Amino acid sequence: VLAGCNTSANPTGIVIYNVNTGSSRLIAADPGSPVWSPAAHVIAWSSEDGLFTSDLESGATRQLAGHPAAGVPSWSPDGSQIAVVDAAVQSLDVFDVSRNTAIFQVSVIVDDAKQRAPYLSTLGGPSWSPDGERIAFVCWDGTSDELCVLELDRGEVRRLTRIARPTATGASGTTGVTAGMGPAAWSPDGS
Repeated sequence: VLAGCNTSANPTGIVIYNVNTGSSRLIAADPGSPVWSPAAHVIAWSSEDGLFTSDLESGATRQLAGHPAAGVPSWSPDGSQIAVVDAAVQSLDVFDVSRNTAIFQVSVIVDDAKQRAPYLSTLGGPSWSPDGERIAFVCWDGTSDELCVLELDRGEVRRLTRIARPTATGASGTTGVTAGMGPAAWSPDGS
């Protein structure tokens, strides 16, 4: 799958290219961040227009969320749910794919931070634990990116890191912010 490819011979958007035959199939004209489901016949992608899925067997495309999404969506290990960061609301959203409904929405802003996350595009890329019971994601404490985990059985968010805050004063006279943490990756045993 390739997102956003644009040449005179190729369509623009979410396109599947068959490496054996050279054929291509346009899935969506809206470029985004595509991810295959574990079932391998459904693709999810996020974009400025929201979160979408396309069933490659039936050809059906559905929109799960209408707000701009930050980063790449993430499938649960069993393929029944998708997690994505909502850029407008600044939340981690979890959707039940079969029911086309949101089942969790937790803020990516922690510790009562008053300031919105300035670089939300780096907050994308939630990561499911191998057992499907937790989701790691980048959260924001008002001055720096942090790593948080959503415990799905309790709906509880735990902050795992406490990155040292910058002490220098920027040119504008305000303390700088630290952002840019990449997405989390779980060890195979989920510990």
